[in-house]
Amino acid sequence: MASWTQKDLTAPERRVNNLARYDPLLFATSTANEIAELASTSQSTVARTAQKLGFPGLREMKKEAAARVDHSSSLRIAIKTRIQSITDALADDTLASTTDVVLSGIAETIINFSESLNRERLSALIDRMTCANRTVIFGLGTAGSIANYLSIELKRAGFLSACISASGHSLADEILQLQKTDYVLVFAPLRVFPEIKIFIDEASKRADGVSLITQDQRDVVDEPTINIIQLPTTTLTTTSESAAAWVLADVLIANLSSDNPDQAIKTRNNTLELRNLLGSL
Repeated sequence: MASWTQKDLTAPERRVNNLARYDPLLFATSTANEIAELASTSQSTVARTAQKLGFPGLREMKKEAAARVDHSSSLRIAIKTRIQSITDALADDTLASTTDVVLSGIAETIINFSESLNRERLSALIDRMTCANRTVIFGLGTAGSIANYLSIELKRAGFLSACISASGHSLADEILQLQKTDYVLVFAPLRVFPEIKIFIDEASKRADGVSLITQDQRDVVDEPTINIIQLPTTTLTTTSESAAAWVLADVLIANLSSDNPDQAIKTRNNTLELRNLLGSL
């Protein structure tokens, strides 16, 4: 009988098992080779893990994972996975510290992002933000902090910008303020949850265009009309899903400022003058 809680798994086998347990949708929709890459192991280890857990083969393990999919538990699952990843790393190397594990995970995520980032889609996003009358940036929770940070930095570079981090009934009021000349950028680092999906749909109708920043690999939005920039998956690492999103925010600021240097310098100088004036009070 198959079981997801075998205790005699090696570290690579635990990573395969964690992927199936904690991100069953990704596991069920990935090939053996993709699963091996996600778990930083070999295809033979993936097959061996399925057999150790009591499945006839990988196909049966993937079917069982598909049956376990519960999108509402994605956030809880990601947190549990990170904690387990730290535990596994410390068990594998008694000299490792939690700090080193987390920092190395972030570094690896950023390197992977640099290699996987779709430069054409990034360039298209920068062009749209440059030409837009105003860039409206949306995010919930931690993503709201990223949205607010990017909005402030855009203003300091001379661009009109607004941040939306409201939810529920308050979000309805914000949606009604969107204009046809706005360009909307949505940060959903982990998953495109139902409320975010509704916002994207409404923004697509009301604004000049929408870009989505996410690691969600599900077909949840109408991709031909939405510019999707894929973040690297962090499901099996100790890295927060927000790490690459924060980096992307800085990438956008740097590109927009370097493309419009006179505007950025003038606005920042004006900001400094006002700060000095206010600081003298």
